[in-house]
Amino acid sequence: TAQSRQYEKNTIRDFGSGKIDILIGTQIVTKGFDFSRLSLVAVIAADSLLGMQDFRADEKALQLLEQFRGRCGRREERGMFIIQTSQPEHPVYQSILNNEASDFNTSLLFERKDFMFPPFTRIIEITIRDTYEDRADRMARKLGDDLRKSMTPAGSSIMEDPVTGPYVPAIDKIADRFIRTIRISLKKDKRLTEMKKTIMRIIRDFEKSQKYDNHITVNVDPS
Repeated sequence: TAQSRQYEKNTIRDFGSGKIDILIGTQIVTKGFDFSRLSLVAVIAADSLLGMQDFRADEKALQLLEQFRGRCGRREERGMFIIQTSQPEHPVYQSILNNEASDFNTSLLFERKDFMFPPFTRIIEITIRDTYEDRADRMARKLGDDLRKSMTPAGSSIMEDPVTGPYVPAIDKIADRFIRTIRISLKKDKRLTEMKKTIMRIIRDFEKSQKYDNHITVNVDPS
């Protein structure tokens, strides 16, 4: 609401001017604020940033933590940055500890290439939403089988299968609708346009044959 937004602005302004000594906030405090007196930043339960079912999870976590670290110790004054974690050996935390963010991002790029993730491929995310959990599972499995049969070359190994899932996402129910997800990795080659058309044709045929309209959405290169 407008009232809550104004309260938030007033709180941040008071913190910046020194009227407030301690600020407990969300990721919003990393966005464009310059607190000259800030000497200590602590991130609580940072491991939650690493648990997302997203191939960009480590990259996003590193970027966010670097933004948090950048908030303290400005104007050539020393600051303290604390991360609460149960896995301090994780590469994301080690790269921050050793100031090796650039090297870590390079290693992530090599991993993306090895595992066929963007920018070396296009990711198609297909989401099934249904008010009945058993039907969501059944339809997701059936659609996944249809996609796999049409898109996986004969004799291919599991590693060459472009279709992943269906699987249950971290947030598996929204507005009383159960969610299941299928992901497809497409190589960026001359067959890319043809393969995207094939996927849409398979989904349309599936909706028609199963009488299953308004349950399936498609997202290209989800963030």
